[in-house]
Amino acid sequence: MIRVAVGSPMGSVRAGLRAMIEAAADLEVIAETSDVGELGRIAAALGPDVLVLDGLAAPAGTPVVRLSDEPVALDGVPVGAVPRDADSEELLAAVRAVAAGLIAVSPALLAVGVPVRHLAVEGEETLTAREREVLQLLAEGIPNKQVARRLGVSPHTVKFHVASLLAKLGATSRTEAVTVGLRRGLISV
Repeated sequence: MIRVAVGSPMGSVRAGLRAMIEAAADLEVIAETSDVGELGRIAAALGPDVLVLDGLAAPAGTPVVRLSDEPVALDGVPVGAVPRDADSEELLAAVRAVAAGLIAVSPALLAVGVPVRHLAVEGEETLTAREREVLQLLAEGIPNKQVARRLGVSPHTVKFHVASLLAKLGATSRTEAVTVGLRRGLISV
């Protein structure tokens, strides 16, 4: 069960969020508030898995899904951002992703020109720009031969990049590499 706290200065928004979240069998609302100070106390005392917020600032380091109409910059903490008019399917998918340690942002809300910084892991090797491109294409389910065509390189070069990024991410398969890349915010889906 994913434990969620809801925060918004508007009672109607909190009620709507609560209704959407509680309709899901795997989610439960453990608290709601309209006050930033109380939100911090809720986060500290109850330890929700995810905060779902509209118009309130999240306590530092807390996994959060924000409702927003403006582009967002990501800071590496598991975070989600969906438009204020998102349907329940989009909102719930973002909550589940953030609870799993992923970053889930509606494409319309990604800030143009603002890099997505990923979660730093001690001893982590950074991926080259080309390795990130290959990883993004792997996340889209594209086979090596098509990746080679898209990037204008040979299939052997793609295999080299895949092997390199697997080693750098400590992954044993393409699927695991994509999962690690998503968790660290290296790629988006």
